[in-house]
Amino acid sequence: MSESAFWYFEPCEAERVTITVADMPENPGYWVREQGLVGTDRAAVKVTYRKTTFYLDDEFGKGWRKVTEEQGSPQAAHAELHPVEGSVRPRP
Repeated sequence: MSESAFWYFEPCEAERVTITVADMPENPGYWVREQGLVGTDRAAVKVTYRKTTFYLDDEFGKGWRKVTEEQGSPQAAHAELHPVEGSVRPRP
């Protein structure tokens, strides 16, 4: 992590990664399915906050801005992704 990262204005760990996008059959309105992204590789930000890890879409840098410039503000929009197990890879 080269910059300080935040979630809800509190420090968190954040890392730029690439994931293979997983489906979520239990969520019929999962946005990635509607976009045809299931099974594709996608830029993401891996966020660990209070012992919980989740992934933000970062295809256009929006996820990284959310955790750095916007300090994880709940008013800053983001889109969550779910990776295929074992598919998370570091991104330069």
